[in-house]
Amino acid sequence: MHAIGVVMLAVLVVLFTAGLFYLATIWHLATTVSVLEEAYGFAAMRLVVEGTDMGMATRVVYAIICFLLLSTGILFQLVIQTVVYFVCKSYHHENIDKSSLSDHLEVYMLGDYAPLKAKDVQLFRV
Repeated sequence: MHAIGVVMLAVLVVLFTAGLFYLATIWHLATTVSVLEEAYGFAAMRLVVEGTDMGMATRVVYAIICFLLLSTGILFQLVIQTVVYFVCKSYHHENIDKSSLSDHLEVYMLGDYAPLKAKDVQLFRV
């Protein structure tokens, strides 16, 4: 009997949390709609829930824009993580050997590039 009560409690907590997030989202969007649109109160909440009709072309354009923004954000995040990694290695005075790194990444090309020695690679001085 105790296990059934725990399961029921877990189900109720999940349903309550989902409902809370749904209502919080609607409430926050309704406050924005009431400022930017003519509707206010329950009319603003109804406008948020029902929305307006958008054509398929508009949805596709919005989807492409969101995808491009998301992809750009992910790429910036990867670049920032790499920079922070090298700054931390430099801060702890660890060796940053770019030739072994490029060998590891398989992008080392000897063309016009002169390999740097480890003593020449210092991002900043502490």
